[in-house]
Amino acid sequence: GCVTRLENMVLKKDGVVTSLPEDLNALGYQFYPNPCKGELWLTAHHIENVEIRISDVTGQELMVFNQPLQAGKPVKLTLPVNSSGLLLFRITNNTTSKVFHVIRE
Repeated sequence: GCVTRLENMVLKKDGVVTSLPEDLNALGYQFYPNPCKGELWLTAHHIENVEIRISDVTGQELMVFNQPLQAGKPVKLTLPVNSSGLLLFRITNNTTSKVFHVIRE
């Protein structure tokens, strides 16, 4: 299919959104690949312990990770088998909480 780049870096493939704009690097995190097929890597730019809550767009919580992160060392997250489409990742550390979007193919 045809992949197009739209404003704000939203990517579409055959009219379906395949990537969403997220300035993860500015917040110190990087998820990849996005979209993913079931395994996802998270890299932090600093050392910290975080809680990661994954839910679907209806708000149903699918999984919770309590994960120590080390600067520059990727951590593999295996997503639940029953998850697909747009997933919401809420990362909470000692000072803040932020939601990121990931597409599961």
